[in-house]
Amino acid sequence: MNLKLTGKQKCALIIGNLPQNVAVEAIKSFNDEELFLLFQAKKEIEKVDIEKEVIEGIFEEYLENLKDLTVLNQSFTQLYSMVSEALGPIKAESLINQIQESSDQSFDSLSDIDSGTLGNILQVEHPQTVALVLAHMDREKAAEILSIFSLNERIDIIKRFLTLRESPSEVKREIAKRLWTTASTWSQGRSIIKRDNDEKAKDVAEILHNLGGSKEILDGLSQDSPEIVEKIQSYMLVFKDLIFVATRDIQKVMAKVESKTVAMALKGVEQALQEHILSAMSKRVQGIVLDEKEALGPLPADEVLQAQQLIMREVKTMEEEGVIRILKDGQEGMLE
Repeated sequence: MNLKLTGKQKCALIIGNLPQNVAVEAIKSFNDEELFLLFQAKKEIEKVDIEKEVIEGIFEEYLENLKDLTVLNQSFTQLYSMVSEALGPIKAESLINQIQESSDQSFDSLSDIDSGTLGNILQVEHPQTVALVLAHMDREKAAEILSIFSLNERIDIIKRFLTLRESPSEVKREIAKRLWTTASTWSQGRSIIKRDNDEKAKDVAEILHNLGGSKEILDGLSQDSPEIVEKIQSYMLVFKDLIFVATRDIQKVMAKVESKTVAMALKGVEQALQEHILSAMSKRVQGIVLDEKEALGPLPADEVLQAQQLIMREVKTMEEEGVIRILKDGQEGMLE
């Protein structure tokens, strides 16, 4: 892996991969400027996928014959905890404030907070703030956070999400700083808002797809904004949409999925859809899938939905890559 790291970044990696008690002792020897640079370097490499071999190589620059390294790869939040333990929460928070103020994208650090913690923190925030935070999360994480809220709260949050406008950077910075500091205290004890309604509806569709069980939310939204619900639904990919995928493209999808997953996903689907999917398989594979489906017996609805979502994630990826097409123009894929 051809990865060029600065000395500061290497230092951040070393500190982040030490046992916490050792790292705390090391941090105590840093002055304020060095700690600031340490945090800054950690943020720079936080999103980079660094392999164990690279980290070992960095250690080997300083220690000969290093063996059996246990890679901990501490997160930015965990680094805050260690600094707080070493120097106290006031000093740590002061450093965090400096980092936040020096960042152009004030919401970046929120992606470092695990979904459960961030969701619980947002429970006491105004729904408008929750919507703003979700708009800056990747869609899978946004779904995880949204799942923590009650149905009525989800509906309210999504309504606000769909009408979001660009917020001043200082407002976003202040919100991010407050949430991050709260999350850091708990640990001790993506995108710019889109003004285009079509793009917001597309984002909501992706969040609901990852969330699963979106019918009740859409029903709640339809009372006030039926046209928005129709737009969201037009962007949502569900298992029954495979009827609009040509047989040759179904073959490409099924080549990426285990037969047991297909067998689970076919539980309870309409006969026409099942026949369409099976028609993309050889007789031998058809037999395997049908035998597995029968052997599985009755399954909980959530397990079937999970299998279907796994397949649809593959469909979505392949569609985005241009490998397959989904034609919702009234012409079913099987008739092409």
